[in-house]
Amino acid sequence: MATPNGLHRYPSQMEESLLELTQSLSVPLWYEFDLGEGYANDKRRLLEETYVLNLDTQKFPKRLSVRFTRSIVTNSPSSLCLP
Repeated sequence: MATPNGLHRYPSQMEESLLELTQSLSVPLWYEFDLGEGYANDKRRLLEETYVLNLDTQKFPKRLSVRFTRSIVTNSPSSLCLP
């Protein structure tokens, strides 16, 4: 079989070359897959942490307003009872 550069190769040599090429490509592709999976995991973790933070910030103003209302209620009668 003739190749573009004019050298003749046998089918078995072409199979070996193809196998070497496939093996050399599989490492970068596998590495890229790992990076993609790692990115997806980081993104998922970040979204979960953001969701928890949102829940915490939604709870905080309610607690603050409850405390504030209680202080008004407890302080109001005493200020009204003053002569």
